[in-house]
Amino acid sequence: MSKRIYKSAQKVIDAYGADAIDLDAIEGTGKDGAITKADVEAFLADPPKDAKTPTAQDIIRAGLARGHDNATIEAAVLEVHPDSKIRDHGAGWVGWTIGNERRKNSDWWQKHGPKVVEDRDVKAEA
Repeated sequence: MSKRIYKSAQKVIDAYGADAIDLDAIEGTGKDGAITKADVEAFLADPPKDAKTPTAQDIIRAGLARGHDNATIEAAVLEVHPDSKIRDHGAGWVGWTIGNERRKNSDWWQKHGPKVVEDRDVKAEA
């Protein structure tokens, strides 16, 4: 049986990506155990030790899949990873990564991308 999720909580979940948040790990405090916005925010602020924290890449991909703009995605990454080097490098790193993700679907990437990855000896993701 799936948990009931308030609309305000669903907006927060959508911003981070449903794949990035383990809803089973969130204890709903709303009516009949429904998940509230506060429940999701509390989970993101202090996830259980065994919960998977979404990577910056997970958040970026989820944001792109939902059509979010770069500023929204950057804010989501910095909220989940406030102590990361992302802050040291500024949002430019996130913007650069977003651009790379967008290019993966381009004709140029389909033609040249695998060669670029090979030339730079970058490990391809599974």
